Amino acid sequence: MSKENLKFLLAPFGVAVGITVFIYLSTQVAADFGISQLNRLLAFLPEWILIGLGIALLFMFLPIFLGGIYYLKRRGAVGQSNVLVTNGIYQYTRNPIYIGISMTICGIGLILLNTGVVFGGIAWLLLTCIQCKREERELEIRFGDRYRCYKKQTPMLFPHARILFRAGTPGILTDGSTTKCIALLEKVRIGGSDQWILERSEDIDNPIVLYIHGGPGTSQLTSNRQNTRDLEKYFMVANWDQRGAGKSYDAIKDAGRMNIEQFIDDTRELTRYLLKKFRKERLVLVGHSWGSVIGALTASRYPELYHCYVGIGQVTNAERGEAVSYQWTLGQAKERNDRRTVRALEKIGPPPYQGNWQKKTIIERRCLGKMGGEFHSSGTGAFGFVIRNLIFSREYNLNDRLNFFRGVLGSMKILWPELLKVDLFESAQEFKIPVFFMEGRFDYESPSNLAADYFGSLKAPSKKLIWFENSAHMPNAEERSLFNSIMVEKVLPIAAGQEAG
Repeated sequence: MSKENLKFLLAPFGVAVGITVFIYLSTQVAADFGISQLNRLLAFLPEWILIGLGIALLFMFLPIFLGGIYYLKRRGAVGQSNVLVTNGIYQYTRNPIYIGISMTICGIGLILLNTGVVFGGIAWLLLTCIQCKREERELEIRFGDRYRCYKKQTPMLFPHARILFRAGTPGILTDGSTTKCIALLEKVRIGGSDQWILERSEDIDNPIVLYIHGGPGTSQLTSNRQNTRDLEKYFMVANWDQRGAGKSYDAIKDAGRMNIEQFIDDTRELTRYLLKKFRKERLVLVGHSWGSVIGALTASRYPELYHCYVGIGQVTNAERGEAVSYQWTLGQAKERNDRRTVRALEKIGPPPYQGNWQKKTIIERRCLGKMGGEFHSSGTGAFGFVIRNLIFSREYNLNDRLNFFRGVLGSMKILWPELLKVDLFESAQEFKIPVFFMEGRFDYESPSNLAADYFGSLKAPSKKLIWFENSAHMPNAEERSLFNSIMVEKVLPIAAGQEAG
């Protein structure tokens, strides 16, 4: 182990000792001056205000502290790592651990009405400001222009309050070798409704890839931005909140256009908009889950607009897929002797569901997630992944976050009955462009065995089925690095070659 990594691992012990010493000294100083009791020092303020402020600081900054540790560990940024962590809480502050722990100490001091503890937190904050300056000089040496770009757009300590109310997207972090980058959150008029797209790339001349999210109504604008960050070097990545989802929720009010044919028309219209804007002839179309229905139907009908089609968690025959999903989940629950899950599934019975079908479908999905058929490494499905990205979304304001949930439930209620009638074995049997399927081996939300059957039957100039052995329904998130490398190695040459031609 290197000396620098050893220093990093021992740092928490040094921090704990340092904080203890600071609090002890500041408490002693406060006692010597006779100001230990904060409520007496600030007698003009009621105690409940001081305690309330302390509770608020604790609720605000303890999660920031914990989030800083979580994302640092998750990216493997230990010691002199070559990983620059800029996602999660690091989108809002460059030093969440420092600010989080300092303000948490102040909050505890306010709750205890202890002047010395509050002073200890303030003193620790001042010391960390000095430490931040020293560390950031080292980071600039290690990461160069990428860190300077990150530093320019992200506060050193306190997050800007406006980020809760104003949506935007982080700038592209580059090494300074290009000036043609784009990071744009844009509202466009599609199909008679305002809808939102996110466009990001290190070079606007890159081939375009358009992602169509799942659901219906489950926006993945921010999570896809996180997942496709490494692709921004090679593609102009466009993520779209479809009508009725996320930032485009208000379009759900036009109920007459909430149908599959309109979503296909929206996809074609958005495609033409992007092609015209970036002066391209074609783009790469990627569809996930519900989006794979829209993507497959659009790509098969309008091949002149697309380099190729990429299906992730490909839906085939939706009604048949629901039956397979139910039986697999029930079988897994019995095999694991999970009686509670077995009872829940037997109570709703197999699909097609009668009565409150939406509630029964949600129950089945919750059980499926528990069995690892949605997000393979998680016993709670994709819920934690979705919520984490929603909380840390720079692209969403508070209203958008509320609309995310409204969009999921509202879009499902309107579109699910029509989705169950989809059978791509009949309606999208032939493609005139290359086709890629990227399937999680454990996907039983859109069962991957059905996707393999469909893949075997469809006609295309070239086609490739790629298995992700450690994934379920979201291989692009569960095995992100593998997915991105395949996009660069397999899909990019097709897009770049056709573009050149």
